[in-house]
Amino acid sequence: MPPGITPIKKDSLEKAAKDSAALAVASQKKYEHIFTGHLLRPKNSEAIPYQDPTPVWPAFVFLLPVALLVYLRVKYYKKILPVFRSFFTLQAARQLEREDYRLTRGLSVILSFVFLVSFSFFLFQYNNHFPVVKMKWEPIIQFHIIFAGLLLMYLVKFTANRVFGFIMDAPNEVYEYNFNVFLCNQGIGFFLLPIAICLQYLRFNVVPMLIAGFVIVLGFYLIRLGKGIVIGLGSRTLSAFHLFLYLCALEILPLIVLFTFLVRLNK
Repeated sequence: MPPGITPIKKDSLEKAAKDSAALAVASQKKYEHIFTGHLLRPKNSEAIPYQDPTPVWPAFVFLLPVALLVYLRVKYYKKILPVFRSFFTLQAARQLEREDYRLTRGLSVILSFVFLVSFSFFLFQYNNHFPVVKMKWEPIIQFHIIFAGLLLMYLVKFTANRVFGFIMDAPNEVYEYNFNVFLCNQGIGFFLLPIAICLQYLRFNVVPMLIAGFVIVLGFYLIRLGKGIVIGLGSRTLSAFHLFLYLCALEILPLIVLFTFLVRLNK
């Protein structure tokens, strides 16, 4: 044998022959499939592709307000903190008004738009989980109907407030109150947006998130009423009777009418 080559042992050849014979026997033997012989029965003859039930359109709905908030963070960095303080205190709101923070400027318009989107989607999600108004349209149409209804409701409310101020000869007080209503709404929109996103994409019990959303709305509503009472009591034109009349006619009565309408509609 040439040097450097290791000879093959006879035992190794015999073992390889036995292994080959065992493989040949195993290949001819039929085994039972692991997915047979059990109680599970297939529902479909072929595989069905997975379809995600989460719709795509809410992502585009949330994309715009989130992008606008990022823009506010970059563009109006120094003005954001005073605006946030004005959500909660009347003194900060008056200081902001003196600094010419108008409701038609970019920062205010963007925050008002975020409020309309987040509050509309929150109401849409609540009606989706606990139907108050039965809607037969597609979900995206339902959202736009709520959005349009919310916008129309506040347009009517602000117009009615201005008419009330004109009748009572208190346009400055009504303007200040409308200004604070805008601020409170903007606060609702900012804090309600993450809750609306969680309601759409997180898979857990939605009741705590809905309760948190209603706590935010109720809290800012009470802050708004408190500011209105302070503005009315500090006015030389409006009396306590005028303030009580306003609260009954333009704050409490619309809520009662809306609640009664929804109850009757749901029957």
